Amino acid sequence: MPLLDIGNVKQRHSWLLEQHDRIVTAALNDGGRAALDHIDKRPGFTPRTGRTQDATKARMMRTPGGKLMRISNRTKVARFMEHGTKPHPIEARRKPFLRFKYRGQWVSKKKVFHRGTRAYLFMRRGAITGYYDVGRTLRASMRSVAKQF
Repeated sequence: MPLLDIGNVKQRHSWLLEQHDRIVTAALNDGGRAALDHIDKRPGFTPRTGRTQDATKARMMRTPGGKLMRISNRTKVARFMEHGTKPHPIEARRKPFLRFKYRGQWVSKKKVFHRGTRAYLFMRRGAITGYYDVGRTLRASMRSVAKQF
């Protein structure tokens, strides 16, 4: 009787790799849902229409080094809301003046100085929530698989 059955070890190893792949895929998908849920429920800003949160997508990507979860948003304002803006001048381009309401009065100006906007980091916070969710799921699932191995 051999001390080590190589055929059985190879079979169990293949099983372990299949389980690992299945668990990682499921954990990343669950983490993506957790990230989107966080972005939807706790964006850090008061949503006006909800379009920015609705346009946020999470997807699992395969890379040469493995798999990863990517959070993205293609709306025009998402980048400015995520990273904020520095103070900057705004000049009239299409019309001779900018026209806006200020303290109840209509004002016309050729140029105004915008004080900038703060960064809300809503996608980063969602990604962090998803990251911790993936970690919890992987630890629990891989423990149960390891017990069966």
